[in-house]
Amino acid sequence: MGKKKKHTTEGVKEEKLASEKEDVEKKKDVIIDELQKELNILKNRIQELEDEVKEWKNKYLYTLADYDNLRKRKKKELEEGIRYANERFLRELLTVVDNFERAMKAMPEKGGEDVEGIKKGVEMIYRQLMDFLSREGVVPFESEGKSFDPQKHEALSVVEDDTIPPGTVVQELEKGYIYKNRILRPARVTVSVEKKEEERKEVIENEGTDNRDRSGND
Repeated sequence: MGKKKKHTTEGVKEEKLASEKEDVEKKKDVIIDELQKELNILKNRIQELEDEVKEWKNKYLYTLADYDNLRKRKKKELEEGIRYANERFLRELLTVVDNFERAMKAMPEKGGEDVEGIKKGVEMIYRQLMDFLSREGVVPFESEGKSFDPQKHEALSVVEDDTIPPGTVVQELEKGYIYKNRILRPARVTVSVEKKEEERKEVIENEGTDNRDRSGND
C-alpha cells in the first residue's frame, strides 16, 4: 500500500508539473505574440516617422533650391541692372569721345600759342577719357579692311568696288567699342559691294578706249 500511494503521489506531481509547464508555455506564447504585435506596431511607427522625415527633408530641399534659385535670379537681375546702367553711361561717354576726336581733326596742325594751348588741353582731356574707358574695360576695335559683321558693324552706306571682296569695310565713319567682351557700340561703316554688270561693262569699255588712245599717241 505504501508503495502504491507513493507512486500515486509522484504521478500527481508529474501531472501538476506538466500542467504548469504547459501553462508556462502558453503564457510564453501569449507574451511572445503580444511582444511581436508591439514590435510590428513600433516598426510601422518607425516607418511612418521615416516617411515623414523623408517628406519634410524633400520639402526642405525643394524650399532650399527655390531660395537658391531666387537668390541667383535676384543677383543676376542686380548685376544686369548695374551692367545696363554702366553700359548706358559708357555709351553716352563715347559720344563725348567722338566730339573730342572731331574737334582734334578740325584743329589746324600749326597755329599760334593760344591754338597750341587749346590743342594740348583737348588732347590731354581726350587721353584721360580713353585711359578711363580702358580701365573700365572699354576698348575700340578695328573695322577698315575687315569683313562686314552685322554683330559688330552698322552699314550706313555702300560703295561699288571690284578691287576688293564684296562685304569689306572700306571706311569707318564712327568707331566701334567692346566692353568686357561684349559689343558696347557697333562701328558705323561703309561697305563694298559688287559693281552691276552694266557698270562693269562700261568700265571695261572705258579702259579699252584709254588703251587705244595711248597706243595712238605712241
